[in-house]
Amino acid sequence: MGQAIAPPLSSLDQLKDPAWLTSVLQARDRLARDRQVVEISIVPMPEGVGLASELGRLELVDDAGSFQRLIVKSATLSELRPLADASGVYDRELAFYERFAGTCPLSTPGVIFAARTRDGSDFLLLLEDLSVDFGIRSYDQIEGVDLADAMDLVATLLPFHRWSESVPPSEKADLPTLSGFLEPISGIVPQCWMRYLEITNDDVPDAVTSIAQRFPELFGEMLPNDLSCQTLVHGDLRADNLFRRPDGTFVVIDFQVFSRGRGLVDVAYLAALSVAGKPSRADHRRLLEAYAAADGSVGVTEDLWEEYCLATGAMLVLPAPGILSWDSSGQRSHEMTLAMFRRWAHAVGELGLPDLLGVH
Repeated sequence: MGQAIAPPLSSLDQLKDPAWLTSVLQARDRLARDRQVVEISIVPMPEGVGLASELGRLELVDDAGSFQRLIVKSATLSELRPLADASGVYDRELAFYERFAGTCPLSTPGVIFAARTRDGSDFLLLLEDLSVDFGIRSYDQIEGVDLADAMDLVATLLPFHRWSESVPPSEKADLPTLSGFLEPISGIVPQCWMRYLEITNDDVPDAVTSIAQRFPELFGEMLPNDLSCQTLVHGDLRADNLFRRPDGTFVVIDFQVFSRGRGLVDVAYLAALSVAGKPSRADHRRLLEAYAAADGSVGVTEDLWEEYCLATGAMLVLPAPGILSWDSSGQRSHEMTLAMFRRWAHAVGELGLPDLLGVH
């Protein structure tokens, strides 16, 4: 007997329908054909885990008493929804799981269901719950990723980027460049930066604040829009999107910023926004060298180093929506957003970006 076909998705209300979930699980061989789902519960994840999505754990019991748990992900209900829709983040994540997850060398959760509703108003992902994998390590964006783990991670990024270059251009033609995706959002950065300073009263060098205030003007210099680029990047290597199995393998989630772009952008995001503590200029250099060494390269050219430093400056646009939704979000979201802003401010100062951009 061939594999059953997963049923279409009319609305998210079908998550409460045992018959629909039975069909979905049987289509993915997650439930025997003679079994049925009889109990359903959805447990929301802590606030702040997803900025552009609603996340929860779907707990299911079948008529034999067997239990399984999945991750359920749908569009955000917050005021960030128009921004998320306009930037296409939901279609981008669906594209990854539908077209690339099966061959991508990055380890990712198993996908059980991925689709938009028939009217296109929402999307749904049902994914393997990594928390049931005994011994797997999760990371926290507020605490950050320690430098040693970050060094190991960047060495695994290069094979992913090289694989992506072998994907036929026709299969990724509909994916935007990361710069093209982020540039329209860059206009919110100056107001978000000033709000950040009002909230924290942090003592930030004037030159760093000048970069944030002139961000839309400087963005194209920091992250040029190369339309010919055929490398695919994850684009959002927050610590919360990373897991590590006991054998050392990293598992990566959340492909809503999945785009075409220079591979070093993934390294820049990780180093500038997600590494714990206050990485030094030498630490940044070591991370970029570890990335280059995965391809057999010896050392980092000055051109590559300059491109990396500039890309680091462009990363502020990614946590900026966390300030935009400040008044309606909770404590964890606040702490995560502030941690990323502070890491960015330290990184661009440490890397001498004001001098590189001629901003004082």
